[in-house]
Amino acid sequence: MDKKPTGRLEVQNVTPQISLEELTTDLSAFLHFLSENYDGDKGTDLPSFWMLIPKSIDVEYRYGTIDFFIEKEIFSRKILIVAEPLPDYLSDQERREKKAELLSLFQNAFTGDQTQQLLLLLSRLRPEARKTIVENFKRFKDEHAGK
Repeated sequence: MDKKPTGRLEVQNVTPQISLEELTTDLSAFLHFLSENYDGDKGTDLPSFWMLIPKSIDVEYRYGTIDFFIEKEIFSRKILIVAEPLPDYLSDQERREKKAELLSLFQNAFTGDQTQQLLLLLSRLRPEARKTIVENFKRFKDEHAGK
């Protein structure tokens, strides 16, 4: 997903484009809405399904692995690229390069996919729902700004 010189982000499969400021406001407001309307444990910062969005990506080497595959840890919000262990004769530099190769294969895809999913979700909100969510969030921010 490329940022245009106009400061607008392209959104695939969606005609309208939104600015980075609109995205930030909408996403913040939406997260606030989720946290306020979550029926689970109120001690958590965000609803549990928000944990499905990855926080990090890493490589883990396991014996018995053929080639490589992807594994997702739900609670740590980590995506692992699981691969066969590297040969012992490789130097530390070669090991870092192999790890970087695996990470670069997937990192852009995951980042782009997650961003795309959030943009799609926000773009599907009804205009009146988006307006209500954003107004409630702005009221919340104003109330807590003075504290």
